[in-house]
Amino acid sequence: MIGAIMLMTAIGVYPTPKQVQELPGKFGTADYIVYDVQDWKLKPEEYELTLTNGVAEIRSNGDVGAFYARQTLGQLVPKLAEIPNLSIKDKPDIPLRGVVEGYYGRPWGTAGRISTLEFMGRCKMNLFLYGPKDDPYHHEKWREPYPEKEAQDFQRLLEVARKNKIRFYWAIHLGGTFRKGGEAEAADTESLLKKLDAMYDLGVRAFAAFFDDFGDADAEFHAKICNLIGAHLAKKGDVQPLIMCPNVYWGRGEHEYTKILGEKLDPQTMIIWTGHRVCADILASDVKAVSKSYRRAPFVWWNWPVNDYCRSKVLMGRTYGLERAKFSGFVTNPMENCEANKVALFGVADWCWNGKAFDSNRNWDEAFKRIYPDEEVARAMKIFATHNSDQAPNGQLYRREESEGEWTFAEIAEAMDVLKRKLPMEEPQLWWELEGWITDLDCLAKMGLKLQELEKTEGEMARKHILRDVWQLKEIQLENANKHVEKFRAATFENDARQVKPPATGTLKVKPEVERLMK
Repeated sequence: MIGAIMLMTAIGVYPTPKQVQELPGKFGTADYIVYDVQDWKLKPEEYELTLTNGVAEIRSNGDVGAFYARQTLGQLVPKLAEIPNLSIKDKPDIPLRGVVEGYYGRPWGTAGRISTLEFMGRCKMNLFLYGPKDDPYHHEKWREPYPEKEAQDFQRLLEVARKNKIRFYWAIHLGGTFRKGGEAEAADTESLLKKLDAMYDLGVRAFAAFFDDFGDADAEFHAKICNLIGAHLAKKGDVQPLIMCPNVYWGRGEHEYTKILGEKLDPQTMIIWTGHRVCADILASDVKAVSKSYRRAPFVWWNWPVNDYCRSKVLMGRTYGLERAKFSGFVTNPMENCEANKVALFGVADWCWNGKAFDSNRNWDEAFKRIYPDEEVARAMKIFATHNSDQAPNGQLYRREESEGEWTFAEIAEAMDVLKRKLPMEEPQLWWELEGWITDLDCLAKMGLKLQELEKTEGEMARKHILRDVWQLKEIQLENANKHVEKFRAATFENDARQVKPPATGTLKVKPEVERLMK
């Protein structure tokens, strides 16, 4: 009998199960049967999976627990020719776990959201919060109904969410647009309830109200609107508790706005919080402090790996900086590059499910193997991510590690050659998202190799040839930057196009080393 953590690591199930016990015997995976047992003593997301001599017994309280058990079983069966007899008892740490599409920039679109929802299902995440800042019918045009095509897209998304046991929250952003007082407030209240009813008729059964980044910090007024929304939706009988994003959504509970909101807001409404700053690690002491002002556990909106404040960067580092505490929910706010986000989603899902057993480095290493079936691509993507995780100096004062451990220019260049050769065929959407950054890092690595060669070269003619190669790589880098900007500007809307920046990679260690060699 091996230790529980070692056994969980050995069987390779993610998110990491809570309890795994090895039983005597093994069975082949070529022929096995599965049957379900209803167990009302278990909680809705809890399950027990017993594998004994070719029989998989799933005990659950309903279809959610059974769905999670099958995700676990589905990871075991294709991976092993023989499975040890096992008893797995499992449930999540955090009740609501998932993703918020809440960044500024190019929205993912229906295809990107479907890809994200399906990945979330495999990772046992259960909440998707729809709130892209640049959907006009979510914010500026919130009074207007969605056009027919967008309405049909929501119905597709709701169906995918249902299949993957995900609560699809639709958010309306009222900050700076909902008028206060008199006939204007009465008219906006009527428009608000009409819009909520229209989304309900589309099939939405979970709602959020946002007041972040726009308008005044009027806690009593924001609580009044949210309480009105909550009371209206409660009459329908089948709607999830409301989530609200306040105007002041960071801090340790010291703001007067926060204290008033906690006092006035319906206790059933969950309040979003990003940490002691807009972008920050989530610390247990901060959670405890803000919970007192909120008068409830916060609903964490973690601003990682979002890059709307550092648009030249793509962020694919490991998940760390999170401490266990009592949360009402936890969502990660990712980048506009939805396929590249999956490394971070894999980490957040594992931490939210079983924080005690979470190992950041092991999870990060495993993410590439799980997301990219081609082993060569998986290794190359990890090398790429190793040098693309720090935000560089930014106004949010949030930084991450980058280029940790031993690395060489040759290793990076070889990995980028693999990605340039294979991603266009094997992962075309990921290639579309990352081509500019991959090419930039490739040029940096090959410049580094040339400059290292230059240090060892004495002949004047030979040195000129090497310097010519370096300048050619710089020209390719510049052409790539222009192509990247042109591509992303063409793919987004006019206001966002102005925010597109050339790609910057390896900015913490790789690029400075190249610049040192250039001197």
